[in-house]
Amino acid sequence: DNARIRYQLGRVLFYSGQFDEAMAEMRRAAEGGHAQAQFIYGIFVIKGRPGAPSDPCIASRMWQAAAEGGRYAATVHYAMQRLRGTFDACADPASADDLERWLTAAEQAAPAGYAGYYRRVFIEDLRYRLGQAAAT
Repeated sequence: DNARIRYQLGRVLFYSGQFDEAMAEMRRAAEGGHAQAQFIYGIFVIKGRPGAPSDPCIASRMWQAAAEGGRYAATVHYAMQRLRGTFDACADPASADDLERWLTAAEQAAPAGYAGYYRRVFIEDLRYRLGQAAAT
């Protein structure tokens, strides 16, 4: 019942080509609240990996949960896919306030100075594009 161990098992199974088993373990880890598993499971769904479901709304839910768990990669991937319209048919989109809160947290977690420069620029661009999309 350890979500972290299930996540690691899912990775091993995926890299060894046991895709159906990998998806099952990654899903269990994600449903168990492991933020990295939630992010990776969403990636599997969006990228159409073998054994993964094809419903983008699963990725939406997983990435929202991972963003709430402080997973920066889920935050930016969620925003990016939302701007692309991937989640338009999903019934549970994140609010503008949630997106802003997640982006602010990701920005604050960026390393100081040059090391975090590109992360901050990317987040600034996402904010701009989200604002433009909301204005239309």
